[in-house]
Amino acid sequence: MSTPDKLMMEIRQMLQNGQYNDAAAACKEALGEAPDNPDLRMLMGLCDEAAGRPESARAWMDKALEKNPAHPAAAYHLGRLLLAAGEDEKAGKVLKDCVARDPNHAAARTLLARVEQRAGRLDEAIDALRTALRADEEYAPAHAGLAALLLRRGDIEDAHKHASHAIRLRPSDAFSQVTMAQVFQAQGHLDFAEQCLRNALERQPEHPQLRAALDQLLRVRHGGDEEASTPEALMARMREHYRRGQLRPAAELALALQHRWPGAAPERLELAEVLMDAGYFDASKDLIDQTDPDLPRHPLTQARLVAMRGQTEEAIEQLGALFSSAQAGLRHDARRLAADLHLRGGRMAPALAVLQPLLEEPDLAPATTRMIAQLEHARGETATARRLLETLAERDQLNDAERAVTHNLLGRVLDESGAWEAAGRHLVRGEWREPFMVAELDQVSPPELRKAWFEVQSWEHGDQPVDDGRRAPLFVAGWPGSGREALLPAVAGAGRFGILPPEDLARRRELLGLPARPDQLLGIGDSDLRRVRKRYLQGAPETEHGPLETGLPETTALPAIARYFPDARLVWLQAHEPALRLHWRLAGCREIERMVAAWQAEQALFARLRQWLPIRVIELDSAQLIDDPNAAGRVLAEQLGIDEAQSLGTVLARSLQQAGYRYANHWKNYQDIL
Repeated sequence: MSTPDKLMMEIRQMLQNGQYNDAAAACKEALGEAPDNPDLRMLMGLCDEAAGRPESARAWMDKALEKNPAHPAAAYHLGRLLLAAGEDEKAGKVLKDCVARDPNHAAARTLLARVEQRAGRLDEAIDALRTALRADEEYAPAHAGLAALLLRRGDIEDAHKHASHAIRLRPSDAFSQVTMAQVFQAQGHLDFAEQCLRNALERQPEHPQLRAALDQLLRVRHGGDEEASTPEALMARMREHYRRGQLRPAAELALALQHRWPGAAPERLELAEVLMDAGYFDASKDLIDQTDPDLPRHPLTQARLVAMRGQTEEAIEQLGALFSSAQAGLRHDARRLAADLHLRGGRMAPALAVLQPLLEEPDLAPATTRMIAQLEHARGETATARRLLETLAERDQLNDAERAVTHNLLGRVLDESGAWEAAGRHLVRGEWREPFMVAELDQVSPPELRKAWFEVQSWEHGDQPVDDGRRAPLFVAGWPGSGREALLPAVAGAGRFGILPPEDLARRRELLGLPARPDQLLGIGDSDLRRVRKRYLQGAPETEHGPLETGLPETTALPAIARYFPDARLVWLQAHEPALRLHWRLAGCREIERMVAAWQAEQALFARLRQWLPIRVIELDSAQLIDDPNAAGRVLAEQLGIDEAQSLGTVLARSLQQAGYRYANHWKNYQDIL
C-alpha cells in the first residue's frame, strides 16, 4: 500500500472514531503536499461537515469533482449534503450523475428515493429503493426506507419483511427500529412495538428519535392496558382529544389507527380529517388514496385536503360537484365548506350565493342558518338576518346552548343596527360562553398566592437588571374588553418590536417559575438571572424597540417578571366596569358577576404591587383608547420611544374597528341590563 493510500485510510479511521480535529489536521497537511488530490479534497469536506461547516464541506466536494468528475463517492456526499440543505433539485441531479457512473451505488440510489419521496412521487421512490436493493441486497437503509414507504401504501406484510431485514443488518439503527415499531403498531401489536423501541434504547439510551417514538407509543397505549389499545378504544380517545382541540394527541392516535380499519370503512376518512387538521397532509393523503372512493364522503374529504394545501379554487370546483348530491348531509357540508373557502378570500357574495339554497332544506343546521344571517346583515339586509334568527330562536328542536348562541347573535345584529332595547332583550338570553379569565386565574393565581403577595410591603430585590446587554420585553396587560386585543397587533405592527413566539409561552412561564410565591424569588444569583433572561428571549428577532410578550401576565406574575426583568415596561389598560360588562354581554359570557369580582381583585392587587415594583408602568385609559386612538397612539408612542406616532394611531384605529369596538360610552344604551 502506498503512503498516500495509507494516510487516507488513517484519516478515514480518525473520522470513524470521532477524532475530527486530528483528521482535519492530517488532511490539511496531506493537501499541502498533494493539493489536487480529489480523495483528499473529499476527506477534507467530510472533516468540515463533522466540524459543523456544511457549506465548506460542499465546497470541498465540488473541488473534488472539479479534479475528477467521475468520482462517485464525492458526488454521493455532495448530493447528501445538498439534500440535507433542502436543495432537492440540485441533489437529484448530482445523485443521478453518481448512479450513471456507478449503477451499483446503493447509497446514492437510496438518497434518490428520498428526493422522489419528498416530491410526493411515492411510486418512483419505491422503485428507486427496489433498484438500490438489486444493487446491494444487504444495504440496511434501503430496506428500512422501503419498509416505511410500503407501510404508507398499506402493504404491511412486505413492510414487515423489509423492516425485519434492516434490523438484522443494523440492530442499532434508530430509523430501522422506529420503522419496525410502526409496522408492529399497524398490525395492532403495540406490546411488540414497545419492546422493539426499548431494546433499541438499551443500545442508545439518549437517542432523541427513539425516545420520542417510545413516548408517543406510550401515549397511544394509555398505560399499557390492552383493552385501551383496541381500535374502538383508540378511536374513542382520538375523538375526545379532537373534540377538545388537542390535535397532536388526536393525530398520534390517528396514525396508530390508520392501518387497522379496512379500506371500505368510513372511519378511515375520519382519521384522514384528523391528520390533515394536525398538519399531517401526506399521511392524510395516503389514507384517502387507500380508502374506497365509492364511500359517499370520499370526494368531500379529498376536496378538504386540497383546500388545506392552499389550492382553493380547485377545491371549490371539486365541491361544486357535490352541491346536488342525493344525500342532504353531503350537500350541506359541501356548500358550507365552499362558502368558508370563499370567505377566506374575502368573497362574501359568492359565499352567500352558495349557502342560500340550503334555506330550502328542512331542519337546516343552526350554525349554517346563523352564518347566512351574518352574511345578510353584512350586506345590509338586516331585516332578513333578523327574521332568520328570530325563526331559528323559536325552533322547538333547538337545544338550550344553540338557542343561547342564536339569541346572542341576534342581540349583536340589533346592537349594530341601533335597536338597543330589542338587542338587550336578546342579549340577556344569550349567555352561552364560559366566563373569560376566571378559570385561568383560579389555576395560575389561586387565592393563597394572591393573599401572599398582597401582604408584601416592599421590594427586597435589586431594581437594576444584570449587565447582560439584553433588552427586557414589553408586556401588555388588560382584560377582554379593555382594548388589549386591538392594542397588541397595533404595537407589534407599527412599533417594530420582535415578537416572542406565542407557542413558547408555557416554556417562558416555566423559566420564571410561575406561579411564584414571594419566598421563591429569594436567593436567585446573577448567573441565574442571566441564564433565565437569555433563555426567555430566545426566538424573538432583534429589532429596534426590543421584544414584545404577547402572553397575558396575571398580576401575581408581575413580581417574578420584575425579579428577572426589573427594566421591563408594562402597558396597563385601565378599563371601566360598565364598558366591560357590556363587552362581556355582547360576547355571550355566562357568570358575569364572577368575572367582575375576579377583575376587581386583579385591580386591587395591582394597585398594591404597583407601589413598590421596579418595572415601569405605562397606564392607558381604555375609554380614551377607544374614542381617540390617535391621541392614545401619540401617548403610547412617546412612552415607548416610537417615532411614528401617527402611524401607530392609524393602525390602532383600524385594529379597534376590526375587533368590534364602537365608542367608550356605548354601555349607556344598556344600563338596565348591566
